Amino acid sequence: MPVRVSGLAVGLSGHLSRPGYVSASPCLRPGVVTPLTVTWLTSAQLAAVDATELPNYWRAFLPMADVPVSTTDGRPLPVDGVHVYVNARGLLSHSDGSPRRTADQWTVISSLLAESARLRSLFGPTPESWVSRALADPGLSAQGTAAFHAEGWVRPHNDFQRFARKSA
Repeated sequence: MPVRVSGLAVGLSGHLSRPGYVSASPCLRPGVVTPLTVTWLTSAQLAAVDATELPNYWRAFLPMADVPVSTTDGRPLPVDGVHVYVNARGLLSHSDGSPRRTADQWTVISSLLAESARLRSLFGPTPESWVSRALADPGLSAQGTAAFHAEGWVRPHNDFQRFARKSA
Protein backbone atom coordinates (compact mmCIF):
# COMPACT_ATOMS: atom_id res chain seq x y z
CA MET A 1 0.00 0.00 0.00
CA PRO A 2 1.54 3.37 -0.92
CA VAL A 3 2.01 5.60 2.13
CA ARG A 4 3.74 8.76 3.30
CA VAL A 5 6.08 8.41 6.26
CA SER A 6 7.01 11.45 8.36
CA GLY A 7 10.46 11.58 9.89
CA LEU A 8 11.96 8.76 7.85
CA ALA A 9 14.21 8.85 4.79
CA VAL A 10 15.94 6.15 2.78
CA GLY A 11 19.71 6.13 2.92
CA LEU A 12 22.43 3.69 1.87
CA SER A 13 23.90 0.77 3.74
CA GLY A 14 27.47 0.90 4.96
CA HIS A 15 28.29 -2.35 3.18
CA LEU A 16 28.26 -3.92 -0.26
CA SER A 17 26.17 -7.01 -0.84
CA ARG A 18 27.96 -10.08 -2.15
CA PRO A 19 26.94 -9.34 -5.76
CA GLY A 20 28.18 -5.76 -5.33
CA TYR A 21 25.08 -3.61 -4.97
CA VAL A 22 24.63 -0.94 -2.30
CA SER A 23 21.51 -1.71 -0.28
CA ALA A 24 19.03 0.82 1.02
CA SER A 25 18.43 1.45 4.70
CA PRO A 26 15.98 3.67 6.53
CA CYS A 27 17.25 6.60 8.53
CA LEU A 28 15.39 8.90 10.89
CA ARG A 29 15.16 12.43 9.49
CA PRO A 30 12.86 14.83 11.35
CA GLY A 31 10.85 17.03 9.02
CA VAL A 32 11.25 14.74 6.00
CA VAL A 33 8.19 13.08 4.44
CA THR A 34 8.99 10.06 2.27
CA PRO A 35 6.70 8.12 -0.04
CA LEU A 36 7.09 4.41 0.77
CA THR A 37 5.11 1.20 0.67
CA VAL A 38 3.63 -0.74 3.57
CA THR A 39 3.27 -4.48 3.14
CA TRP A 40 0.71 -6.28 5.31
CA LEU A 41 2.23 -9.60 6.40
CA THR A 42 0.94 -12.49 8.49
CA SER A 43 3.03 -13.61 11.48
CA ALA A 44 4.39 -16.51 9.44
CA GLN A 45 5.33 -14.23 6.53
CA LEU A 46 7.01 -11.76 8.91
CA ALA A 47 9.02 -14.61 10.44
CA ALA A 48 10.09 -15.70 6.95
CA VAL A 49 11.29 -12.19 6.11
CA ASP A 50 13.11 -11.96 9.46
CA ALA A 51 14.98 -15.16 8.58
CA THR A 52 16.26 -13.67 5.32
CA GLU A 53 17.38 -10.31 6.71
CA LEU A 54 19.71 -11.30 9.56
CA PRO A 55 22.56 -10.49 10.13
CA ASN A 56 22.60 -7.44 7.84
CA TYR A 57 19.24 -6.03 9.02
CA TRP A 58 17.18 -6.16 12.19
CA ARG A 59 13.50 -5.36 12.63
CA ALA A 60 12.34 -2.37 14.69
CA PHE A 61 8.80 -1.33 15.56
CA LEU A 62 8.13 2.36 14.91
CA PRO A 63 5.17 3.70 16.90
CA MET A 64 2.89 6.06 14.99
CA ALA A 65 3.47 8.70 17.67
CA ASP A 66 7.17 8.78 16.74
CA VAL A 67 7.06 8.11 13.00
CA PRO A 68 3.58 8.89 11.61
CA VAL A 69 2.46 6.92 8.57
CA SER A 70 -0.49 8.06 6.46
CA THR A 71 -2.19 7.10 3.24
CA THR A 72 -1.29 9.14 0.18
CA ASP A 73 -4.38 11.28 0.77
CA GLY A 74 -3.29 12.08 4.34
CA ARG A 75 -5.38 9.67 6.45
CA PRO A 76 -3.43 8.02 9.30
CA LEU A 77 -3.11 4.26 9.11
CA PRO A 78 -5.38 2.48 11.60
CA VAL A 79 -2.48 0.75 13.40
CA ASP A 80 -0.25 1.52 16.41
CA GLY A 81 2.91 1.47 14.33
CA VAL A 82 4.87 -0.24 11.61
CA HIS A 83 7.91 -2.50 11.41
CA VAL A 84 10.98 -1.49 9.46
CA TYR A 85 14.20 -3.35 8.71
CA VAL A 86 17.21 -1.35 9.87
CA ASN A 87 20.69 -1.91 8.52
CA ALA A 88 23.03 -3.35 11.14
CA ARG A 89 26.22 -2.30 9.30
CA GLY A 90 25.94 1.48 9.48
CA LEU A 91 24.98 4.11 6.95
CA LEU A 92 27.00 5.62 4.14
CA SER A 93 27.44 9.29 4.88
CA HIS A 94 28.84 12.43 3.30
CA SER A 95 31.87 14.16 4.79
CA ASP A 96 29.55 16.31 6.96
CA GLY A 97 28.06 13.14 8.51
CA SER A 98 24.68 13.41 6.79
CA PRO A 99 23.40 10.16 5.31
CA ARG A 100 23.75 9.61 1.59
CA ARG A 101 20.32 9.22 0.01
CA THR A 102 19.32 6.28 -2.08
CA ALA A 103 19.04 6.44 -5.86
CA ASP A 104 19.20 3.91 -8.68
CA GLN A 105 22.33 1.74 -8.53
CA TRP A 106 23.93 3.33 -11.59
CA THR A 107 23.74 6.77 -9.94
CA VAL A 108 24.91 5.49 -6.53
CA ILE A 109 27.87 3.58 -7.96
CA SER A 110 28.86 6.44 -10.29
CA SER A 111 28.91 8.84 -7.35
CA LEU A 112 30.98 6.52 -5.17
CA LEU A 113 33.48 5.87 -7.95
CA ALA A 114 33.83 9.59 -8.64
CA GLU A 115 34.75 10.18 -4.99
CA SER A 116 37.10 7.28 -4.34
CA ALA A 117 40.33 6.21 -6.03
CA ARG A 118 40.23 3.12 -3.75
CA LEU A 119 36.92 2.01 -5.22
CA ARG A 120 38.09 2.74 -8.80
CA SER A 121 41.16 0.56 -8.24
CA LEU A 122 38.95 -2.29 -6.98
CA PHE A 123 36.02 -2.04 -9.38
CA GLY A 124 37.22 -0.03 -12.36
CA PRO A 125 36.00 3.35 -13.56
CA THR A 126 32.34 2.65 -14.43
CA PRO A 127 29.20 1.11 -12.91
CA GLU A 128 29.43 -1.56 -15.62
CA SER A 129 32.98 -2.52 -14.60
CA TRP A 130 31.88 -2.44 -10.91
CA VAL A 131 29.08 -4.95 -11.53
CA SER A 132 31.22 -7.16 -13.76
CA ARG A 133 34.11 -7.33 -11.28
CA ALA A 134 31.84 -7.81 -8.25
CA LEU A 135 30.07 -10.73 -9.91
CA ALA A 136 33.36 -12.31 -11.03
CA ASP A 137 35.01 -12.10 -7.59
CA PRO A 138 32.76 -12.81 -4.57
CA GLY A 139 35.43 -11.51 -2.17
CA LEU A 140 35.58 -8.10 -3.81
CA SER A 141 32.45 -6.82 -2.05
CA ALA A 142 34.13 -7.23 1.34
CA GLN A 143 37.05 -5.17 0.04
CA GLY A 144 34.59 -2.54 -1.18
CA THR A 145 32.99 -2.44 2.27
CA ALA A 146 36.46 -1.97 3.78
CA ALA A 147 37.05 0.89 1.31
CA PHE A 148 33.83 2.58 2.53
CA HIS A 149 35.29 2.49 6.05
CA ALA A 150 38.75 3.62 4.92
CA GLU A 151 37.14 6.62 3.18
CA GLY A 152 35.44 7.53 6.47
CA TRP A 153 31.99 7.20 4.92
CA VAL A 154 30.37 4.75 7.34
CA ARG A 155 28.70 6.12 10.42
CA PRO A 156 27.04 4.06 13.15
CA HIS A 157 23.33 3.53 12.64
CA ASN A 158 22.17 4.16 16.20
CA ASP A 159 19.05 6.21 15.38
CA PHE A 160 16.74 3.24 15.83
CA GLN A 161 18.14 1.84 19.10
CA ARG A 162 15.20 3.23 21.08
CA PHE A 163 12.94 1.01 18.94
CA ALA A 164 15.13 -2.12 19.19
CA ARG A 165 13.22 -4.15 21.77
CA LYS A 166 9.74 -3.07 20.76
CA SER A 167 9.33 -5.39 17.78
CA ALA A 168 6.72 -8.10 18.07
